[in-house]
Amino acid sequence: MLWHYKFINFDELQIYSITTAVYLFIIGYTREKLGKKEERQAFDYAGLAVLLLPALAQALPESGFWYALLLGIEGLFLLMAGFSLNHKTFTYAGVAAVVVATLTRVYSYLASLGSWAIVGSLGLIFLAVAIFLLNKRKVD
Repeated sequence: MLWHYKFINFDELQIYSITTAVYLFIIGYTREKLGKKEERQAFDYAGLAVLLLPALAQALPESGFWYALLLGIEGLFLLMAGFSLNHKTFTYAGVAAVVVATLTRVYSYLASLGSWAIVGSLGLIFLAVAIFLLNKRKVD
């Protein structure tokens, strides 16, 4: 895989990373069916790294819109797989991929805001989460 990327100047690494990640996910699924849950987790983490890291690395530059879109789509597929298989690792990785794909596109806009706007927005979000958690807490 890396040989193609380096010596043939093949820029689109995603076709290899997607197929390799699916292969690792299938191996992990079969390992769980054989009763080896720890091995499934190792294969799942390896598959997630192979799937998400190349798209993340290509989505970071300003010209990486299409790769950020691909990262977001991969995240949505992971989210759907996590919900349908009741697998928390895929669900959390899918949410993280969508969030990171969004942040790669809005980072320059957020960096251009004044520090007062960033601190004020984060403070309001913190207060909203705290109020939500306090209201959700059981009162005995």
